[in-house]
Amino acid sequence: MVAMVSRLMPLDEVAKALGVSIYSVRRFVTAGALKSVRIGARVMISTDEVVRAQREGVATPDAAEQRA
Repeated sequence: MVAMVSRLMPLDEVAKALGVSIYSVRRFVTAGALKSVRIGARVMISTDEVVRAQREGVATPDAAEQRA
């Protein structure tokens, strides 16, 4: 059995993957819709969390507009 290792993505990559702005990603993190980790001054999000957000529709362009 091969274990999959989730990598951490910076917010700009997460924004591209979700099709939203980096500011929307920050709002999702602040609202608790996306779980993040802080490494020094950087905020990172795991690829597993991005996939979950895509699958559940938690962080989409429509959700970003509704929260704005």
